[in-house]
Amino acid sequence: MALVSFWQILTMVILMAVGVLCYKLHIIDEETNKRLSTLTLLVINPLVIFMSYLRPFETELLSGLLAALALSAVSFAASLAVAHVVYRNKGEKDHAVEKFACVYSNCGFIGIPLVNGVVGPEGVFYLTAYITMFNLLVWTHGIAVMSSTMTAAFMKKALASPALSRCLRVLFFLFLMCLCLSLFKDP
Repeated sequence: MALVSFWQILTMVILMAVGVLCYKLHIIDEETNKRLSTLTLLVINPLVIFMSYLRPFETELLSGLLAALALSAVSFAASLAVAHVVYRNKGEKDHAVEKFACVYSNCGFIGIPLVNGVVGPEGVFYLTAYITMFNLLVWTHGIAVMSSTMTAAFMKKALASPALSRCLRVLFFLFLMCLCLSLFKDP
């Protein structure tokens, strides 16, 4: 398993090196970088999550996914508590960035290829629960931390973000698909 993890990490390092090379050769500029990030955030990540849900319905998968979602919530709650205790706002310039970085990882870019290589597609299926919770929190709490605002109007705007709405739609389709498959399943 360690060798598989090593090869997955090496693959990601090579991909990053190719990205740096493309930037140095002016194949990718700041505008292209922003567009690729937007494409990844609004199209590719939701599709990866959706694609991992396209599998035959099994009650164990759904209960495992719900358990992974609950464990993700517990994990983020613990991270939020630690960040609140460790990074109290004492007027430091980078307070918000440090608090954000303490709670939110780069779970999609690193997590998906690593989990796919080590555990396979079923592992990615369960990882999507963590990524879903990540998206729910980063587009609400994360933005509130970075902008130092937590008003009702701000939260309403944050809840309407494109990434969050896509994430919620994917979950909706998953549960709709599970419901339909359970209705038509042979007794």
